Order: sequence, then structure tokens, then C-alpha cells
Amino acid sequence: MSRGHSSFVIVEESKSKSTAEAAAPPSSRQRIVDIARRLFIEEGYLGVSMQQIADIAGLRKASLYHHFRSKESLFADVMAELMDRILRDFAEVDLEDEPIEEQLRQIALINYRQFDQPEIHRLAMDFFKHVPESEHTEVHQRLRSMQSVFSDIFERAIERGELRPINPHYAATMFFHMMMALAHQEPEFETVPPPPAEEAAALVIEVLMHGLSRNSAQQ
Repeated sequence: MSRGHSSFVIVEESKSKSTAEAAAPPSSRQRIVDIARRLFIEEGYLGVSMQQIADIAGLRKASLYHHFRSKESLFADVMAELMDRILRDFAEVDLEDEPIEEQLRQIALINYRQFDQPEIHRLAMDFFKHVPESEHTEVHQRLRSMQSVFSDIFERAIERGELRPINPHYAATMFFHMMMALAHQEPEFETVPPPPAEEAAALVIEVLMHGLSRNSAQQ
């Protein structure tokens, strides 16, 4: 039996917790994260100061630093919350009874629809450009959770006989990086705009599962 649905269980627990939290008034920390996310989207990370965030939150700047040691760590929380939302979206899709191609297509579509939004794209680009690696721990944890979701999908497909016995972790890594290859990039690196979400998802799954060879497509 595979590791099974462990990653989905973790995400579902997070989802239940977030639903309960949504019913209660947001904490001071959550309010700061919400304000920071909006300002980072509207003005860009470099255009926002901690004093500005404190003023809008109705807090002293010292109180802001009680919750977050730096603007970089606050931005890391903003990004971690965004990635938690994507993980919850993965968990909301009922994938278990679908062939692997459809499972992966649904995952890719969720991914592209999220990052096809200009505000999310701007947050991601600002984060990886301006926030030092020392503040990437929370984001890396979410990336590993995503990797686990993908790996579980491949592992179950191998057990069902849909795929030959490849290493599911390697397959998950290739799938992730193929998706990223058709995501938005910095303007100086983006020679061709990425296709719409549905087209990008279909193309990634077609190439991943069947390759580019005409002979492969006919088999």
C-alpha cells in the first residue's frame, strides 16, 4: 500500500482549521498579513514600509515587530498563506477515481489559474527577487507539501498499473518543473508569453504522458 493520502489528510486538516478561523474575528497577526498582502500587490514590495503597514493596521511600529521580526519575514507569511490556499484548492478536487492524466490536468489547471492572476504573479516575482533565502523556509515547506501531493498521485498510478514503475519523486519533480516552464517569468526572460491556463495544462500533460514524438502520439 502506498503512503496513500497522507498529504491530502494534512491539507484537509489545514482546511478545517482555516474554516474555523474564518468564523472568528481575524487576529492582529492575520490582519497585518492581510494588509501587507494588499499593499505588496498594489505598490510592490519595495514601495511598502513597515511604518505604512502599522499605520493602516492602527498599531505602533513596535507592535508590528512583536509579530514579525522584519518586512522580509512578514512577506514570507504572505507567500506561505497564498501557497496554503493553493494546497487547499488541490485538496478540494476529487481526484482519486480519475485516471492519472485527468488528475494531473486538474492539478496543473489549479496551478495556472492561480498564477495567471497578475497580483499573484507580482507577489511571487517580488518574493523571489527581494527576499533572502534565509526567509524562504516556510515557502519551501509548502513546496515540499506540493511535491508530496504530486508524488502520491504518481505512486498510486504506478500501483494501479497505469504507469511503469518509475521513481514517483522524480516524476513529481519533472511534473512540477514542466508546469513552471509555462508559467509567467520576468519580462527579460519571457521571450514568448505563456498560453492560457487550460491550454498550458493540456500541453504539459500531453508532453509529460506521451512525449513529443509523432510515433508516441499514435501509440
